[in-house]
Amino acid sequence: MHVYLYKVGGRDLVEINVLNHYIGMKEIKDEDFPQFKIFPFWVGGIAILTLIVAFMRKKILVILPMAFTAVFGVYGLYLLYSKLYDYGHNLSPKAAMKIPPFTPPIFGTNKFAQFTTLAYFDIGALLILISFLLMAIVLGANLLGKEDKNV
Repeated sequence: MHVYLYKVGGRDLVEINVLNHYIGMKEIKDEDFPQFKIFPFWVGGIAILTLIVAFMRKKILVILPMAFTAVFGVYGLYLLYSKLYDYGHNLSPKAAMKIPPFTPPIFGTNKFAQFTTLAYFDIGALLILISFLLMAIVLGANLLGKEDKNV
């Protein structure tokens, strides 16, 4: 299963939903994630803000896109954790298999019966992290007084 900025997908999503049904977990579907409607605009806004700051040539203003990126990252992780908690703790009492409530991991492996799940961040999250680190380097160079006075 893949979670994008705007949808949940992947070739195994149907199979995951079928297996989750047996333990009483509700179906994973886009409608349960209203944030998918705003996330692409949020990331696009950060990209536009970053370009504006770059053209203004005021390195100290890098704080703005960094702050929005950090807020987006923390908020995204919070939403992901709360959704995973909700899916794992609100199990149907009519399920074929009775299991104790659980929270699927955000990152790493989890073993349940004969199934092992692996959760990890893909290229999109990596690119956001790299952009944040590059902005931090620019800001750090500015704060340390290593900026070019002609810029």
